[in-house]
Amino acid sequence: MSTAHKEDEKVLKNVIHKNVKPTNPDTKLDIVIYYKSRKTANLVMKNSCLPATSPLQAVNVLYQHTDTDCSRLNTRYIGVTTTTLSRRIRAHLTDGAIRKYYNSEHGLILKRKHMEDKTPILTTDNNIKRLKMTEAVLIYTLKPSINIQQQPDTSLPSKRHRLQNNSLIG
Repeated sequence: MSTAHKEDEKVLKNVIHKNVKPTNPDTKLDIVIYYKSRKTANLVMKNSCLPATSPLQAVNVLYQHTDTDCSRLNTRYIGVTTTTLSRRIRAHLTDGAIRKYYNSEHGLILKRKHMEDKTPILTTDNNIKRLKMTEAVLIYTLKPSINIQQQPDTSLPSKRHRLQNNSLIG
């Protein structure tokens, strides 16, 4: 943005101050000028005056599900969703690590009310990369047991090679 915007602001403020008078003489007219940019849009969105929505309707969230009934430590799952938390909970109810955990550890079929009660939002962020990085850091530092992959990881060539070598030896 060039420095000419300061001059434009002065002209706009002068025009408005000369032509607009508040109905109450004690009221001072103040003008705030917003610029359409990503930085300003993010600031306005974070400071929105809209009424708060249900946490289940929140998007771009980092959440944690904790099994507080379990005696083992770190029986939790940390995840990210860019859809609503409600939709992600629905996905967990039909398939995934949390459902498998409750079925194998407790012999229970996971219920929606239980998921809603035990899954708070840790943070929200419109920057998806930052949200995923935060998730990775939390999983690395907290080591939630439900997040642990149970099947061998063969997605990386180095892992495939190691598994092939072990199977030849055994």
